[in-house]
Amino acid sequence: MSNAAQVLLDDSRGREPAPLEALQPVPVSAPAKPLTVVYIAGDGRSGSTLLDRLIGAYPGTFSCGELGNLLQSAAADDEFCACGSLAASCGFWREVLTRWGASVPGFSEREYRLLQLRYERLRSLLRPGSDMTFDSENFARYAEYTRALFTTIADLSGASVIIDSSKGPARALALSRVPGLDIRMLHLVRDVRGVAYSLRNPNRGKPKEGAPVKKRSNLRFAGTWATINYFCEYVRPKIAGPNLFLRYEDYTADLDATLAQVAELLSTQRIGFEASSGHLMKQGHQVAGNDGRMRPVQRISTDEAWRRQFGFVMRKGLYLLVLPLMLRYRYRP
Repeated sequence: MSNAAQVLLDDSRGREPAPLEALQPVPVSAPAKPLTVVYIAGDGRSGSTLLDRLIGAYPGTFSCGELGNLLQSAAADDEFCACGSLAASCGFWREVLTRWGASVPGFSEREYRLLQLRYERLRSLLRPGSDMTFDSENFARYAEYTRALFTTIADLSGASVIIDSSKGPARALALSRVPGLDIRMLHLVRDVRGVAYSLRNPNRGKPKEGAPVKKRSNLRFAGTWATINYFCEYVRPKIAGPNLFLRYEDYTADLDATLAQVAELLSTQRIGFEASSGHLMKQGHQVAGNDGRMRPVQRISTDEAWRRQFGFVMRKGLYLLVLPLMLRYRYRP
């Protein structure tokens, strides 16, 4: 982030943001070339938040976290930015929301959320005759909002590459149809047993006091994992830009190799993990994602606790439930 942008963010922390409805539309600078967006797609608990931060070590990049949830996080009283401030109070995101609202004529949070529901949910991929073109008035409006948001973030951060780890494959396809955005999709996969263990581990999620703890079956774990990864496979060839497939187990085991693959995705000069490690010790402005985004990263290792904690039946059962994809992704029983 540029020094001028940092001063702006620091100065904005103590001010109340102006009501969006009261602001007059102002132009957002249009990029001379399409804005590059690295979009991390895949199932939850696959290491996307950490990978988002790791890619953010490259010069000229900005890690947003799960940008698709920005409005929900900013409206909540218990959602934090990685910088430690409430998302609604973070100087960076307050300024983004203010400028974004001023740049879109007739800005309405409700309208944009409805457009997100229309184009970013998996069911949108099942609709015959998708209307993700500018022939559709609805999609043209979605594109106007979305392009303005990404351009505002780029202007404020000084970045030429935005990293979005929202993970949903439908959002990846929708973003790829927005003029002015160059989407580089990164499909991230983790062994279904590691995902299931992470979701079952009570230390990974802290339900609100008094809230019932939801119990999910292996069938649901496996079904969600398979569905999301299937649709990631479905949309990846439909996105024109370069793309990358990564397994969680591979990227955490060989960080230098991962950064080399990312450099190829970004068409930039590679950096080694030692050069990026200082970046991981700092908190940025990832707006949503795993709580690990709020802590310094001193060491990265592959978490395979499920191998010790899951019994034979659990391990084999989950594997067999999604056997075709597990074989495709080179996972062993």
